[in-house]
Amino acid sequence: MRVMHPAEVIWYGGGQPAPNWQGKAQHDRPTPPTRPGVCALTGTPGPVVAGRYVLSGLFTKTDRFRCRDIDPAGLAFGPAACWAIRHRTAMQRPYALIAGTFAEVTTPAGLYAALTHLGPRDVVTVPQSRQKHLLPWAELGAVRTDDETLGWGAEQVRLLDVYATLRTLGFGETALCESAPRWPILTKIAAADQLHVLTLWPALDPWRRHIAYMDVAARATRKEKT
Repeated sequence: MRVMHPAEVIWYGGGQPAPNWQGKAQHDRPTPPTRPGVCALTGTPGPVVAGRYVLSGLFTKTDRFRCRDIDPAGLAFGPAACWAIRHRTAMQRPYALIAGTFAEVTTPAGLYAALTHLGPRDVVTVPQSRQKHLLPWAELGAVRTDDETLGWGAEQVRLLDVYATLRTLGFGETALCESAPRWPILTKIAAADQLHVLTLWPALDPWRRHIAYMDVAARATRKEKT
């Protein structure tokens, strides 16, 4: 049995939605024609759409598509890949596939919950610049950011809890990236909490050396907007 590409797993979790062919166009765009072929992203044979209909004219990194040279008729994409590439809101907002259901994550609390429940068949995507594709490069059991896939398991859940605890004690996103707690903040909290902060602080050192983890934790622990 063929192993599905992560983009296909996510697409099925979303209910096999149709790709957004309209994009930013001001006039109506018809659904492009399909032909038999092999998807450049997933390697799946079947109906495909030529790459010129799927990719923006600004997209130049076609070498990232691992199966780009399989189809003799040229670069083309299957339905799951077309959807993943053209899902523009996923470039701008967090999404999660948890327990087989794919949906936009609309609140920091929702992102926190998704991160704490992320299993080996799940995915969380967290955009940073809001300008890059994440879904085509997402991997199961991990968190995808703009330029990398972050491993995520029990240790990362523990460190997320550490981050959240320190944040509730008064340390903001910038302060938490520093090697030691800021003295003016530390002296304003209770003595017992001061000791707690000093004990927890070094735990985040691995994330301070890999700032994408800190970015994800920051997004998941922000106050809800009213």
